[in-house]
Amino acid sequence: MIVKNMDELGEIESLYKEYYGSLCYYALNYVCDMEVAQDIVQDIFVHLIEARPKFETSLHGRNFLYLSVKNASLNYIDKKRSKLKYLHLHREEEIIELPDDEAFIAEVYRKLKKAVDELPPECRKIFYMSYIENQSNEIIARELAISVNTVRAQKMRGKQLLREKLKNLYVLIFILPEVFK
Repeated sequence: MIVKNMDELGEIESLYKEYYGSLCYYALNYVCDMEVAQDIVQDIFVHLIEARPKFETSLHGRNFLYLSVKNASLNYIDKKRSKLKYLHLHREEEIIELPDDEAFIAEVYRKLKKAVDELPPECRKIFYMSYIENQSNEIIARELAISVNTVRAQKMRGKQLLREKLKNLYVLIFILPEVFK
């Protein structure tokens, strides 16, 4: 361990306490698995303790941490992609399903359903009719005796509220593109 004194260790501990949670969510945006994200962040701090670079300011330390997490996350994705490619090449007709991916998708749907259920009543009803039942704006307007513009406004409001509630799940945009048209 190269940490020269307790002050440096205290600095690292302070950075850890201040940034651990946000770094985990930052990594989660890349790797889509909270346990992996936590491992990546912990590895960064272990590396920081073992090979302590000099930080001139806390801003420099923050930038270093986020850049390190980003690079480690991208390395993880590359390794995972390479592993999947290798497995796919060696199993001709087998489709490889990763249980973590299924669990993640199920969790995303659970969070999406919870967020939709928390929408204001009229907004929720219009959201369900439009995106779940695939009804047109005109049909929804007719059934609810409201204008088409009100339907459009409520749909936009619903999507905006969901984006705010689910801001840490950017991957939703890729998994559920029909909801975010």
